[in-house]
Amino acid sequence: MNTETTSTRPARRPGRHGVLILLMTVAVIAVGLFVWNTYFRSVRYEIVLDRAQLFTGSVDTMKLAGVGVNRVGGRVLGSHARIQAEIMDGASLGRLERDGEGLRFISHGEREGEVHLRVSVDDWPFPMLVSFRIHAPLADATVHGGR
Repeated sequence: MNTETTSTRPARRPGRHGVLILLMTVAVIAVGLFVWNTYFRSVRYEIVLDRAQLFTGSVDTMKLAGVGVNRVGGRVLGSHARIQAEIMDGASLGRLERDGEGLRFISHGEREGEVHLRVSVDDWPFPMLVSFRIHAPLADATVHGGR
């Protein structure tokens, strides 16, 4: 009795699926690294002010924070850099205080003027210059002869 069987299917090459899995794994890692480096990694930092200007008449505050910016110009999620600052001009208009990782400028509320700060981010080698203005409220300016 003859027990041989013949198959019409060609013989499969061993390791073909292994190569496919390896290529897919390399592709997933490459895409993941691209996304990480493009969207979730800081390539520069910005100083963000929570207000555009301050006003005289009473004590007024403004928060400053350092945030990371990714390669496409968006903010990096969860990137709050620790910053330090010094007042270059306008030291008589207010003072700086630490506020978590950021800073807070507290105006004395007595005079108008422009404040210039030199801000340094711990993870960045170059200082940044930040300027903002302290204005008299419009109603206050018209009462005191600003007609």
